[in-house]
Amino acid sequence: MKNLLILLFSVIGLNTVFAQNSYIQVNGEPNLSVYLNNEFKGITTAEFNGYIIENVSAGTHRIKIVKKGYAPFEENISVKAKEVFAYKVKPFVKHTVTISEQGNSGVTENQAKLPTGKLVIQSVPIEIKISIPSIEGIRNMPKTKDEWLADDIPEGSYDIELSFGNKIVKERINIVEGNTTNVFVNMINGEFKASDIIAERNQKERAAKYLEELREKYKFKVGLSVDEFFKLNPEASTSLKRMRFQGRVFYVAKDILNKKTQNAGSKSFDVDGDGSVKNYAFCISRFGDYESADRARQEILTKIKAETNLAFVRASSGDGIVISPVGSKPMISYIIHEAYDKKYELDILFRNE
Repeated sequence: MKNLLILLFSVIGLNTVFAQNSYIQVNGEPNLSVYLNNEFKGITTAEFNGYIIENVSAGTHRIKIVKKGYAPFEENISVKAKEVFAYKVKPFVKHTVTISEQGNSGVTENQAKLPTGKLVIQSVPIEIKISIPSIEGIRNMPKTKDEWLADDIPEGSYDIELSFGNKIVKERINIVEGNTTNVFVNMINGEFKASDIIAERNQKERAAKYLEELREKYKFKVGLSVDEFFKLNPEASTSLKRMRFQGRVFYVAKDILNKKTQNAGSKSFDVDGDGSVKNYAFCISRFGDYESADRARQEILTKIKAETNLAFVRASSGDGIVISPVGSKPMISYIIHEAYDKKYELDILFRNE
């Protein structure tokens, strides 16, 4: 009787386990790596025409099939209880670069997208041959129009070979995601020019960092309300006084209103129609004559040139130095003002308009 009960419970237990678990039969070529929910399960073989994943619980699972050198297949599948789920792997296709004289592009169905950029080549003469050995299909490709375009090139560095008759130019170029690399080559004299997207991006980041450091130093952020600004800059809240002029609200240093000496510190700001602070002025220092103030301003200009290379910053001497990243509205200026006591103040002005 005891043995019969043990056998009965064993059968019930097996049925329970079977009822809770399913299988996934992966059908595909040999030597594919199989992952389920980011966990490696095994390698497909010719013997099983794929691979079988055992003890799979019912529900939604993330399956990924990886082949070295190719973009993986990855998607969610829904497995039922006590089911043998058949998952057929489509043939892997190499990532292709779409070539056309007009720059058309395409993507491969269900394959992961790689970060890609674009290449444009102009040449003298127009009719040359182009080779990029590491990109399949671009070998001795004829160029017949002014601009040769290649879209969907994976991000990275590439050796490029341009030929015209017996003349060959070999160079290395960079492709950056979302950007266009422009190349010009003169096969007559060997001249080669290529836009350095990476260097331009680094210069832009340096310029943006420089401007942000200035805002942090003088405690100003774009789009702050008056209360937010005073919370960020408590020194300004004690030195500035609210006033109105021609229907607009201004905050001006008390010593300026009293026509006293303006010490270094917050000088003024006005309030935009939406209630945000703009045109915030800070007095950096005071000088006994204009020439001394202008020399200090020129030193600042030299520092800007050294730290940003002016690649994405506009700077000029004269009435003031104005710096502004390309495509960005907020600007920063260095301006010299004559004070009431015939002194000269060097101010930094943050603009938000």
